[in-house]
Amino acid sequence: DFVAQARAEFEVAQQDLILRVAESYFSILAAQDVLEFARAEETAIARQLEQAQKRFEVGLIAITDVLEAQARYDSALAQTILSENQLDNAFQALEVIIGQTPSLNPARLSDNLELNRPVPAQSEPWVEIALQNNQSLLAALAAERAADHERQIKNKSRYPTLDFTASYSDADIEDDTLPDGEQQDLSLAILFNVPLYTGGRISAERAQAEAAYQSARSVALLQRRLTSQNTRIAYLGVISGISQVTALKQALKSSNTALEATEAGFDVGTRTSIDVLISLRATYAAQRDYAGARYQYLIDTLKLKQASGLLGTADLEQINRWLVDEPIARDTTKPAGTENLLLEIELSRIESAPDKADEPEELVVNSVNQQLTHLQRDLDNGLHWLESENKSRATIQIMMIGFRNFNAGDYYNYLDSLESQNIDVSGFRIYQTSINGSEVFGVIYGEYENRREASEHINKLPEALKARSPMPRTIGGILNEINGR
Repeated sequence: DFVAQARAEFEVAQQDLILRVAESYFSILAAQDVLEFARAEETAIARQLEQAQKRFEVGLIAITDVLEAQARYDSALAQTILSENQLDNAFQALEVIIGQTPSLNPARLSDNLELNRPVPAQSEPWVEIALQNNQSLLAALAAERAADHERQIKNKSRYPTLDFTASYSDADIEDDTLPDGEQQDLSLAILFNVPLYTGGRISAERAQAEAAYQSARSVALLQRRLTSQNTRIAYLGVISGISQVTALKQALKSSNTALEATEAGFDVGTRTSIDVLISLRATYAAQRDYAGARYQYLIDTLKLKQASGLLGTADLEQINRWLVDEPIARDTTKPAGTENLLLEIELSRIESAPDKADEPEELVVNSVNQQLTHLQRDLDNGLHWLESENKSRATIQIMMIGFRNFNAGDYYNYLDSLESQNIDVSGFRIYQTSINGSEVFGVIYGEYENRREASEHINKLPEALKARSPMPRTIGGILNEINGR
């Protein structure tokens, strides 16, 4: 019984180690996800703060809007710092268990995770399996049997004992003064012991053994109840985890759809940047919850195996098959367009053209007239292109320039500077619109089937264009903005 108890306790320690390693590992993955989402949110809010400051400089918004944006950014920055600290703590927790520094780039959970219902499909069969195989219960039952055996020994210690002993010896005697010889002795004895008085030792030992047995019996009974309870809880955890992962995956899709709708409303002026930010946060929360639910499903599966006494290294090997070393494309990273969510209102002046003060007045006037004629033609062409395109198609908004800060010569000099960097400017178009009562010029580039395709193409733009914080926009959204003047 003592050997069986020790063997069961060893199995308990092994299974507990497997579970602790898995929990620590997935805690790292969860902390990485939280940090990624926190950094993405911080980036989006930083862009909003920058845009708010620019709009305040030209009088489009009040200072309170800038202060609110600053407060939101400070909060997001604090959350990022907290997330980084939590990730460091998760790595240290795993290092304590495995005794070495874990990889800073652990394999991520694949999108191909299979959500399998437990077999058997009911909780009671799992409870029956657990009552037969749970190592903690087996250890408690072995300890109970050992205590009962010790109790029986102590209960019999008050009885008389009869012992039979026998001994035999054979010796050769060599002595210079005596003749050599042999000596053989045979001894037989019957010993009868009666414990008449031991000073209370026997009674105390019997009481101690009885108390130890009752304690072991209570522990075994409690462990049986805990085994049944933990098995049912683990089974229900797996079942509810499957439903939760499925529901959160749908919630993530709905959040992405709502975010796209909010972005479209922002394009046409029916939603504010605050609405976009709220929708963005809801999307990040859905991503975080979905990723966490997938990790918890795997942990609950291991807990069910542990409760039933079936947990082994083969279960870790199965989980390893769902982990991938390379970065995976999944819908829990960043929704389309979140890197360029907020409308870029670039109201700062483009660098001035070379000074023309020394040129003849007629040449200056003619040059300005040519530029204005060229600009009017480009504005007409831009509007014509927008009206002829399908409203569901999309383009990339490169920048917006305030009317008071706009200079046609500066604009064309800007295009010339892009051409000097071997950037094709034939896809550039310009249009005129109004935002909050202020006239602005919008510069767009390219044409795409939808907003998502435009968002994906932003990462392929030259650095000179990405520096302008471009964003995807639908043709319909731009036309609604123009017609709403």
